[in-house]
Amino acid sequence: MLIIRTLLICVLSCSIAYAEIRQTDDLEIIKREIFASPKDTLVVFDIDLVLITPSDEIFILCFTDEGQKLLVNIHEDLWNRLPLHEVEEMQSILMLTQPWRAVTPNTPQIFNQIKSKGYKVLGLTASGTGAFGKIRSREKWRVEELKSIGITFDKNFVNAKPGALDSYIPNVSKYYAKARSACFPAAENGIIFTCQIPKGETLDAYLQFAKIKPNKIIFIDDRIDNLETVSEYCKKYNIQFIGYEYTAIKEQGKHLKLNSRRAKLQFKLLELTKTWLDDEQADKLLMSIDNG
Repeated sequence: MLIIRTLLICVLSCSIAYAEIRQTDDLEIIKREIFASPKDTLVVFDIDLVLITPSDEIFILCFTDEGQKLLVNIHEDLWNRLPLHEVEEMQSILMLTQPWRAVTPNTPQIFNQIKSKGYKVLGLTASGTGAFGKIRSREKWRVEELKSIGITFDKNFVNAKPGALDSYIPNVSKYYAKARSACFPAAENGIIFTCQIPKGETLDAYLQFAKIKPNKIIFIDDRIDNLETVSEYCKKYNIQFIGYEYTAIKEQGKHLKLNSRRAKLQFKLLELTKTWLDDEQADKLLMSIDNG
């Protein structure tokens, strides 16, 4: 009986050690966990709202029920009224002209400290690939945006052209059938682009493609569902996993109040003039309107 109890404790201990998801808004805590891990640990970062973020408040507030509802309503209205190419053009203009910043002032510094210690650092984003509206390559656009704030991933990772990962993703066609526009998972300059396919499945596909077999993965993402899909992948292959739900943007959003009038004006002008006004520009225009 004692032997069986001991075995059960060992099994439970191993399960806990091999799959754990934590929550923090402090990259320093994550850095300390990484530095306490073996050098062959694969460190995986989500990008949007973890490393880089739009500056305008409506996008910071997308975590709140009110902000998310407003954005969903605006986008659904556009999808219902306008042809696909016009919506994509508007979205690409927004991506190109919306001011971007690091999620926190010390984000680039901590990211580069992790790289300088010799850890392999891989990006994993839900972003799409290929041409999109006025953007010729979403992969190159994202790489350049990150570079502008001082972040570059490990270029030693093997690139995967759009479509190269398809054969490693079970039932990939069902994901393509749900997509509004053509988009194929790829990897470039150390960043995996999932095209909205679950991150665990896409990471699995890429690591098979690149012939990488990590013993431990630390994954940082702002969404718990993404962390869970990567956790499932790690359980499948008996890879030690620690996930961090990174809540820095949520914390920043707590100090903001949604200005729905400004957001609606920004998107209406984007539709009518193909120009995005940042918060400061939109506020000046609203003040001018109010003052007659």
